[in-house]
Amino acid sequence: MKASHRQFFDAYQRWCAPLTTVRTAATPPDMIVGPVADSEGWVEWKLVPCDVDFSDAFTGIERRLGYPLPPSFKAWFGAFFTLDMDVSVVRLPENPSNAPLQPLEKRVVKPDPFDEAARSLGLIPFGDEAMMDAGPLCFDPRGRSDPDGWPVTYWDHEWAGTDQQIGPPIFSCFEKLIECCTHYMDAAAGAEASGRELLKVRGTLLGSMIALDPDGAGGPGRPYWDCWIKEEA
Repeated sequence: MKASHRQFFDAYQRWCAPLTTVRTAATPPDMIVGPVADSEGWVEWKLVPCDVDFSDAFTGIERRLGYPLPPSFKAWFGAFFTLDMDVSVVRLPENPSNAPLQPLEKRVVKPDPFDEAARSLGLIPFGDEAMMDAGPLCFDPRGRSDPDGWPVTYWDHEWAGTDQQIGPPIFSCFEKLIECCTHYMDAAAGAEASGRELLKVRGTLLGSMIALDPDGAGGPGRPYWDCWIKEEA
């Protein structure tokens, strides 16, 4: 596992501890730690090392997409089984142990209207924009040959059909997304900030986060992040 990916998952566990989710019939038993006290229907879950070789499955997904997925993204996704990858600033795809790869695969095989709209414009949806629930978080392969260098952007359903429906590159590439999210979660954990307390310091955390990505979050994507940095200054 890449060191940056290990650092991401370690930061996620520190900041979100305990990891919780609503239990459903689809929740894999081997990922459940136990019930959450005073929270009916909620359970604590754990990261489980992924022992599945996704090589053939990724090849199938890439064939349907017509593009290769970034190797860094595939390595990150295949590191652990997960149930929730909402890191506040973005929502990344989960990978449940009883349905490996299926949430991501579904976005390709049976895309919803938002994913279809993004793909029709040449984008590759893989997660969800989290700051304003605009729509799918996407790789933007247009005009670039190296998948690991593809910017991360989003499709905004509020601006569908206009020249603003594709957002700016909010991260310069997937590895920068991982680095920035790790920094954000570490800083939030260090400030012991969550819930309403997080909102009080989020602008400061975002300001330090985007400085790590001058070609994306701190460059062409800065106006996107500045909305929250200035709002909470």
